[in-house]
Amino acid sequence: MAELRIFDGSSELPRDPAWRLTAHPNPWDVQLAFDNSPVTRWRSWQPAEPGMYVEVDFGRLQAASSVAVESSGGNINTKIALQGMGADGQWIPISDHPASIPRPINASLRMAAMAELKARGIGYVFMRPGDFGFDDFAKYSPAWGVTLAGETNGGRLYRIR
Repeated sequence: MAELRIFDGSSELPRDPAWRLTAHPNPWDVQLAFDNSPVTRWRSWQPAEPGMYVEVDFGRLQAASSVAVESSGGNINTKIALQGMGADGQWIPISDHPASIPRPINASLRMAAMAELKARGIGYVFMRPGDFGFDDFAKYSPAWGVTLAGETNGGRLYRIR
């Protein structure tokens, strides 16, 4: 799940520090589904099965009319059920047959990926021949936002700008 967006009418609800986010399994990465970054995502790291969830507790009553779950599309056979909690504290099914609307990404996410690494304190990436992306890094270094810092034994060290 790259992003989970909640709407009231045509307006997306802004993320609020009062929101409590939980997930099962892998509760540690759930905030990645709420960070507005197209290159981060929450993952269960397990095959999909009943009982897995991502939950948003608004901390107060909040009207919402729709939810958009943005994902990479690798979960075609995964069924999603949407539930909401009423004012009485009871869970109610909202939809167990959500509409699927493919929206291909038409922009390069290379620079965004490097910005995420840099934001986490990573300043360099080392690539060896055979690593996924090795040739792409070499061919499109400016698009990745990296410069070649050095080479050794065929491996390349790139500095993130």
